[in-house]
Amino acid sequence: ARNCHAMAAMELPELRLLVRDVVVKACALTSDLQQSLIKDEATSVLSKDDFSPVTVADFACQALITLLLEPRCPLPMLGEEDAQALRNDERLAAEVHSHVEKFLPGVSVAEVIEALDRGRHEGGLGSFWVLDPIDGTKGFLRKEQYAICLCMVKDGTIMASALGCPNLPAEGPGVASAGGHGCVFHAAKGLGAAQLDLRSGEERTIRVDQEAANTYVESYESAHSSHGAHSQIAE
Repeated sequence: ARNCHAMAAMELPELRLLVRDVVVKACALTSDLQQSLIKDEATSVLSKDDFSPVTVADFACQALITLLLEPRCPLPMLGEEDAQALRNDERLAAEVHSHVEKFLPGVSVAEVIEALDRGRHEGGLGSFWVLDPIDGTKGFLRKEQYAICLCMVKDGTIMASALGCPNLPAEGPGVASAGGHGCVFHAAKGLGAAQLDLRSGEERTIRVDQEAANTYVESYESAHSSHGAHSQIAE
């Protein structure tokens, strides 16, 4: 593998495409799982120590992304999950492995477990990946909105990032007419940002409109914020 530190400094366009393409594959994996997994919630949903829901998709998505990045840019990973639950439950390990193997034929259960355990980096200085495999697990379980969030950080600066939104309609000239859902937003330092329509494959540059009216946004989940207080502020 090439030295990723050099690639991050000298080949940001390539790093950006790597991040985009990895998240595109992760979107395909989670979309498939969202449609099939939730049929049996008793076996597909676990609980973390803080009682937030965790699905097979969290494990499979993190493992897939880690395994896809490893050959090209083998940096430490600051992730959400580890493999302890898979070690304690062979059936869960087999299910997670089966979904990852669809995208990486020949990968072993041991490799999936090892990939999840690589997500224990604590951050700080240096270069490393940061990943939230499914941001918005409750939305995922409701078959609504969620995001796959990946970035590469170097000494506290985000060098390249991608936000996968499999259920968010793509917008823009020549995109909305495609009639599909799902897009990936990606960017790199100094190179701007773009939106990729997952259905059509069309991509367009996006930017902040300095003349547009401000838009007020808040968390969809009322448990994460005070919608009443925010409404008063917005008014």
